[in-house]
Amino acid sequence: MEELGKVIFKQGTYIGEVYNGQAHGYGRINFNDGSIYMGQWVKNSMTGIGYMETKHYKVLGNFKNGILNGRCLRINKKSRYEFDFFIGSYKNDLKNGHGAYLWEDENCYVGNFSNGVRNGEGSMSILTENSFYTAIFNNDKFVKQTVMYPRVDLGNEYFFHGNCNKYYHYSGFGLLVNKSNDVRYIGNHNKLGPNQKISYNFNGVKISGNKYRNKSMDKSLTIGDWKESLLKLNGSFEKIYKDGTMYSGEYVDGKKKGFGYFYDGTLISSGFGSFYYGNFSNGDLINGITVGSDFLVLANGKFTSTKQEGYKIYKNGEITIFNSDGTKRNARIEFSTYNGQLNTSSSIALESNPTINTKNSVLNKQENNELKEIEKLKRNLEESRQNQLLLEKKAEQERRDKKIYDEIKSANDRYKEIERKLEEISKLEERYYLEDGLKISFVIGEIEDNHTIPEGVLGIMDEAFCFKDNLISISAPSTLNYIGNAAFAHLTKLEKVDLSKTKIEILDKKCFVGCTNLKTLILPETIKVVNANNFHECPNLKTIIVKNKELNIDEFLKKYAKDWDFGKYFYFCERNYYKTLYPFRTVDNNKKIVGFNTGSISNIIIPEKYTIIANKAFKDIAKIVKKIIILNKEMSFESNAFKFLSNLEELDLSETSIKDILKLNLSYCTSLKILRISDCFNLLSLKNIFNAIPSLEFVNYKNKNLNFKDLKLEIEERSKDNKQKNINEDPYNLVLNEKSDRWMKIPNPNIVRSIDMWKWKKPMLNEHIFKKCIVLEKVILPKECSFIEDRCFNNLNKLKTIIFPENEVSISSYAFSNCNSLKEINCTARIISLSAFYECENLEKIYINTPSGKCLISSEAFNNCSNLKEIIAPNLKKIGKDIVFGKNKLQKLVVHKKCKVSKKLFNTDQKLNEVIDGNTKIVTLR
Repeated sequence: MEELGKVIFKQGTYIGEVYNGQAHGYGRINFNDGSIYMGQWVKNSMTGIGYMETKHYKVLGNFKNGILNGRCLRINKKSRYEFDFFIGSYKNDLKNGHGAYLWEDENCYVGNFSNGVRNGEGSMSILTENSFYTAIFNNDKFVKQTVMYPRVDLGNEYFFHGNCNKYYHYSGFGLLVNKSNDVRYIGNHNKLGPNQKISYNFNGVKISGNKYRNKSMDKSLTIGDWKESLLKLNGSFEKIYKDGTMYSGEYVDGKKKGFGYFYDGTLISSGFGSFYYGNFSNGDLINGITVGSDFLVLANGKFTSTKQEGYKIYKNGEITIFNSDGTKRNARIEFSTYNGQLNTSSSIALESNPTINTKNSVLNKQENNELKEIEKLKRNLEESRQNQLLLEKKAEQERRDKKIYDEIKSANDRYKEIERKLEEISKLEERYYLEDGLKISFVIGEIEDNHTIPEGVLGIMDEAFCFKDNLISISAPSTLNYIGNAAFAHLTKLEKVDLSKTKIEILDKKCFVGCTNLKTLILPETIKVVNANNFHECPNLKTIIVKNKELNIDEFLKKYAKDWDFGKYFYFCERNYYKTLYPFRTVDNNKKIVGFNTGSISNIIIPEKYTIIANKAFKDIAKIVKKIIILNKEMSFESNAFKFLSNLEELDLSETSIKDILKLNLSYCTSLKILRISDCFNLLSLKNIFNAIPSLEFVNYKNKNLNFKDLKLEIEERSKDNKQKNINEDPYNLVLNEKSDRWMKIPNPNIVRSIDMWKWKKPMLNEHIFKKCIVLEKVILPKECSFIEDRCFNNLNKLKTIIFPENEVSISSYAFSNCNSLKEINCTARIISLSAFYECENLEKIYINTPSGKCLISSEAFNNCSNLKEIIAPNLKKIGKDIVFGKNKLQKLVVHKKCKVSKKLFNTDQKLNEVIDGNTKIVTLR
């Protein structure tokens, strides 16, 4: 018979219903690490429906032997105010089956899970991109997209991602979203027309909230069948409310009614709530069980009327009994205390002693004595056997107890380690706002002048310490392995940065821009590559220490800088620079500037995101502005863009690709003294510039200040050599020489069939060069080419021939994707990145002979190359099993003899035939 009591486990203390000294029925356990479980129990096992809460998650649903099995509602805590939601099925504590996962950024996946991650087909709603599609996932990785649903404006307050007919009726699977992006419906819809109200059959998932919400927990996730109305819940639903409460059960007219189970603790509550299980009416439990933090067990409801029966037991042993006539009485009980073993059997039954049967017969005395002796020997033998069994049982039990003890000790050690890390995080959160683990997003409040970043910090995110003007020195810990864009930018008093203990390999961002007083930088031995942009506006940086060696800035950049061609203007935060949220008035999707709200700022910097300046744009600030800097390479100007700028003294166009001054109208700039132009500029267009603008003092060209005489000499010098044309006279077959402009555009790209770039001084190729060469058939790459950027030859489906240089080349992702006319590749590639030859359907043979012998082919490099038959790479020592992703016809592979080859690479179950020839291995199908 069940009673009330306590069971003491090594992991924590249980209070609740007890049967035969075991936790059995309903109750609650407080674990030693601060976690709780409240709900159903079976023989010391958390089995049935219950609620569990730890420092990292909250879950309401079905448990078996202490782990999740069955339908569950779960909230994962990502940081102090960030949460992910999941509703779906579990198997052995892993997500398994159909479910819905809602991330903190409001992106949502609805579909199949297995082994705890996305596996199989599912649908993704990407909030920021307003997109909805169905795709196949494998082990949580995107494999391929199956359907991209079109977006249709229904003419009311809703958009629909799915298939509509001409009357805007729709049915079937899709996404319905309101125009404020705060309510979405993913699932199977009935029909809806533009003149109909939102009232129709719907089965699926509802998401409320968006990433711009004021409160981080102001979102909800619901799964169910709405039947005839989206406005009120009617039927069986699983729901995580906006405040973090959870319910699974029946609703009628939007209120809980019928059987269900519910947890009422909110996400921001400082304590725990209560678990309710039973029958609800009008939103309240009327008959069932409640396990809470203030009381132990509440039977038959919340006692909202005086005619209910039940009892309420508090943790201190006080009990209140409610009678049906409205009376109640108080009493006090003492809880029985038991020792328990969580999720294990509490006893092991022993075998009973076998009986010895003897025959009744007439025996003589000697025979009786012999019989007694035999019986005695049998008894001794049986006793010995039983003692041996008991010893074996005892030894087995001791082994089991030791194993359980070791497991508990190991778990406690893990808990302590987790608690230690959580304590470290808690201390860090007092000073920094953290995201994505132990990465500093920004500093909270003021910090000391000589600041040491604590051990445990893994990364420093974009602009984390930006504008902390009091900092003089910074030291970083050994755990640090990432520094984001402008992490230490504009620290005007900073003199020293010590990164010697870190594991940083690359400084690829503008980390120290604007640190005008920085004098000493100490880098770790692991550093490999830096970007020169890191040191813009650092005039006092004289010493950089690497591997205990002092290098001046020039020596350091020559050895470590990956790009000498960096722009001359430092990174700046537009909002901080202009002290206003909207410094420019714009149209055409915020690309065209029609006016300025920059106040009294005289030096105007126009960032790269703006592409055109309208007529009279500077009218409101014409009397103030003295210097204008343009950073967009493709910037264009309307004819009267510079009108009214009579006080302008300096115009900087050096970052643009403008070649002709005749495209500008600078006649209004009567005070212009300095004009900076790009290296690609046509000097002939400046022939009369000093006559047209009498105030002009010099033109800065290729870092040289040219006055009237210098400019004239430069123009004459360039005019002498008419052979310095960028291309030959044949518009169909172009030849670029060593003096061709590095930033040139291909003339007549829609007709050119071949391009010879062998002598061109261009080590890196990008997609802008070949973007419109739709009939291009042949390309000879520059002999100094070392890098082919992302999507460089993307979608050039006429391209048949690529001649690579003799030096090693790195080929980036999607560089030759969809080049359907390519049949053979002969290259010296050092790196072939992800999907570099994506869907080159006619590609049959690849020959790779890297001079250094070091070659890396990334996963899915030849994704969907369905006709690929041979890969010849005799120096390749390591090859992935999925470099040829999807169907293929691979028949022959030649690699280094040390290279291991998998059958999965050939997409076959046949056996492979391997032949060693010197240092090469030839692999074919048997």
